Amino acid sequence: MALPRLFLQGARYGNLTTIRSSGDRFTRSKWDAFLYASRLASALGIWPWADVFMSTERDTVLIATLSGGMVGDGDKIGAENKENLLRAVRLDGVIIKPDTPRCRSTPSDLPRSVKGRECRCATS
Repeated sequence: MALPRLFLQGARYGNLTTIRSSGDRFTRSKWDAFLYASRLASALGIWPWADVFMSTERDTVLIATLSGGMVGDGDKIGAENKENLLRAVRLDGVIIKPDTPRCRSTPSDLPRSVKGRECRCATS
C-alpha cells in the first residue's frame, strides 16, 4: 500500500488517475485499511484500487469494484469465476464503477473502539 506521503505527492500530478490503496493480495483482513486509505485517495481526487484477489471471493470482488479503480483478479487462466467477474465488468470489458469510491462512512462501519463517536464522510 502507498504511504500517505505518496498519496499527497501524487495529488500534485494532473495525470495521476489511480493509486493502490491496499496491501498485497487483497483479502477480507485488508478491507478496513483499504477503505480508510481509499477515503484519503478520494479526497485528493485519485481513484483507489485494490491489489489482486481471487474471483471466487465474491465479497472481495464487490469491495474492489466499489472502490472505483481498476479491477484485477489473480486467478489462473481458466480458473476464473465468470459469474462473479461479470458483477464487476460488463460483457464489453467496461468496469462497472460508482460515481465516488466506497469509504467507511456510517457508525456501523466503525471499529468497536470508536463506536458512539460521530462519523462523517465528505463527498464531492
